[in-house]
Amino acid sequence: MAREGGRSGHRKNVCGKRYRHPKRECGMCGRTRRMALRATENSPDVCPTCYWAPVVECSECGDQALGRRTTRNGRPWCFACQAPKRIDELLVDESGRVRPGYDDLWTALLGVVRRGLLSNWARTESLTLLARLLDEHGRVPHQLLDQEGNRTGVHYLRALLVSANVLEERDEHMSRLRAFCREYVAEVDDAETRHVLSRYAHWHIVSRKQVGPHGLTVSQHYNARQAVRTARGFLDHLGARGLTLKECTQEEVDRRAGEASTLTFLHWLQGQRLLAPDLEVPEHSFESAVNTADPEAQLALARRLLHDPDSGGVKERAAGCLVLLYAQPLTKIVQLTIDDLFVRNGSVQLALGPDPLDLAPPLADLLRQLPIRKPFWAARALADERWLFPGKNAGRHRHPTSLMHALRAVGIPARTSRNTAVYHLAGRVPPAVIASILGIHPNTAQRWAEQAGANWLTYGPHRS
Repeated sequence: MAREGGRSGHRKNVCGKRYRHPKRECGMCGRTRRMALRATENSPDVCPTCYWAPVVECSECGDQALGRRTTRNGRPWCFACQAPKRIDELLVDESGRVRPGYDDLWTALLGVVRRGLLSNWARTESLTLLARLLDEHGRVPHQLLDQEGNRTGVHYLRALLVSANVLEERDEHMSRLRAFCREYVAEVDDAETRHVLSRYAHWHIVSRKQVGPHGLTVSQHYNARQAVRTARGFLDHLGARGLTLKECTQEEVDRRAGEASTLTFLHWLQGQRLLAPDLEVPEHSFESAVNTADPEAQLALARRLLHDPDSGGVKERAAGCLVLLYAQPLTKIVQLTIDDLFVRNGSVQLALGPDPLDLAPPLADLLRQLPIRKPFWAARALADERWLFPGKNAGRHRHPTSLMHALRAVGIPARTSRNTAVYHLAGRVPPAVIASILGIHPNTAQRWAEQAGANWLTYGPHRS
């Protein structure tokens, strides 16, 4: 047993099973599981499912390979021969032709022919869902997938169909946000409250969102949902006290004005003249960067990530350095593409803002090792190679929450580390330079400079 806080550095109590059976990607089925058989010079890591699959002499191809002993009329049948049969049952119609529009998906599934995919066909949620929807409706549009709920298998299948050109690409986070607002507002019983919340959610939150080139980000989606929930909480609070918006008192405003999302809602109510005209709503103030770390300790951690191969994986080390040194948010890091990293005038540069940033050689070496292929099963054949941090779904980048957990495992709390980096830079670099190189808004850079106590009002004349 390795105890929490011991010499091994674990944050939890860890039993010996974790060491005997480490969690890795299976070399046969591609899934990340605890290994039943560790890799050697001649064989890959093997998960328990693939380990227990017997080696049979296939009655169809005659090869000795993993399969089932009594699958084909009581005779052995290898997984490689089962693949085309099962895929044809799924995507080929009665005339023997692939369903219209599904050619790329059919090719991708045939090209994979991975043992785990076939041996666990009935337990693979995305494939069973695809088979059911095709059997019931003959096609799988976005609307049918929306009705299946917010599940991992649904998201995986949708990404697979989009990458295979079966479905049109859409902004998933925006679509989910609109659906959330419709359903959340419809749950409100009071007609007046429902009307106010609907106006705020659809016309102030959703319609005013600034969507980037890759669509709505995860943090924008989360913050928008939280803003709608907060607005409903304030309206429910007034309703529980028997107050209407016009009857809202200054005491109620002052009590809830400390919450940033509630303050935004109060300003909207005031702008729509839904509050009493004599109420005073406080202005927004730039929050103090109280959650900061020791900058020297953060630089020491960045040095270790840059130079120590044992400090973590390549992806975690590269992303961690972008957070620790350049204050990059995780939502922006996961959206970096191979086009953002290039060589110019003999130096490796990374485009984080309007002006490319020259990278130090150790960090450049880490980033140039990316992307490391991550998608599995059919998603691997349909993966979008442009992302530096690819996700497990076809054509998608890595989820920021997944990267956040990975960085936390190597000792990097993303929000605190980013605050520390931008606070440190704002006191030493002019706001205009920070905004241009790091890709943040000039007003945000100026507020951070003021928070750091730096005075750059004379920077322009000195620079000229």
